Parts: sequence; C-alpha cells; structure tokens
Amino acid sequence: MTGYLIPASANAKYSVASKNTPFYIGKSRKNISLCLKNDNISRYHAKLIIDNGKFILYDLYSANGTFVNGKRILPENGASISFGDEIAFADINF
Repeated sequence: MTGYLIPASANAKYSVASKNTPFYIGKSRKNISLCLKNDNISRYHAKLIIDNGKFILYDLYSANGTFVNGKRILPENGASISFGDEIAFADINF
C-alpha cells in the first residue's frame, strides 16, 4: 500500500509506503522520513502509520499542531486520512 503527501504550494510528492511506516514528519534530521525546515514545525511533529489498510496520522505533541481538513488532531487520538484530505503540519499544507 502506497500513499502520497503532495505539498499544496509545490510540484512535488512524498511517497509513503507500508514498508516504511511509521513515517515521521518533523524538522529534525535524525530518524525523520520527511524533514520540513520551518520554524513552526517541531523536531518530531507527526507520524503516519498504516493500520488494517488505512492511513492513520498522529500528532506527536507538536507546538503548532497537525490538522486534517482544518480540524486539529489530538495527540492521543490520531485521525484516519483518505485520498483528497487536506493535511497541515503547523502552517505547511498538503
């Protein structure tokens, strides 16, 4: 199973495959799958996993939040995401 994170402001995409989950998003270069260099991004901001064929996005207690379709994800809950969902890590939109 493969999904893609496509930045809202650029012609690029980041592949997320089941073989490389958990997929970590943050600004640290250490143990991060997608490094976002932005002051509003936490070192370990969010993680994406595949569970029973579904993509689940978790916030890792980031300072500026992780959002799915405009709604902030609570760290302990996570959110199921699907094709076409809008995802934001702080103020960076996908």
